[in-house]
Amino acid sequence: RIATEEQHRLSEALRQSALPMVMTNTDAKVTFLNTAFVQLMGYGTAELIGNPIIRLVPDDPASQQLHKDIVEQVATQGGWAGEIVRQAKDGTPIPVYATVAAIKDLSGRRTGHVANYLDLRPLKRQAEALQASEARYHSILDNAPDAVFIASREGRYVYANQQASRLLGYSVEEI
Repeated sequence: RIATEEQHRLSEALRQSALPMVMTNTDAKVTFLNTAFVQLMGYGTAELIGNPIIRLVPDDPASQQLHKDIVEQVATQGGWAGEIVRQAKDGTPIPVYATVAAIKDLSGRRTGHVANYLDLRPLKRQAEALQASEARYHSILDNAPDAVFIASREGRYVYANQQASRLLGYSVEEI
């Protein structure tokens, strides 16, 4: 009974995790996915269970090769982690940070794989917003009518605008 309760507890932890998870067998066919994975990818559970995971890999040579490399590394080294792109049901590319690991039975034989995905779209949107903000900031400084210098804590100039260049008689790069 204790083993059954422990199995149920672990199963619920996988199902309820906010991190999208998918499991496959050694033939790379989906055997489990949690609600977070369904929400991320837009597929219904029944649409993926029993189907090859390759269905989520974009149909371009680089993505296909990376998928093969990941499968190879998991088979030889037991795991892989990195940034990949997966394709949602509606065709939307979804950049994710993925960890993939081999699942082994009690005898140590590989029986499948488990993958966790972290959706990188919010981080990428934040990075783009930061870049746009920095571009606006630089535009304001670059076009300011006054000389503008920005120095590091060590006293080295890390930025000078065109007005500063004209004032000192040096190129921006030289300052």
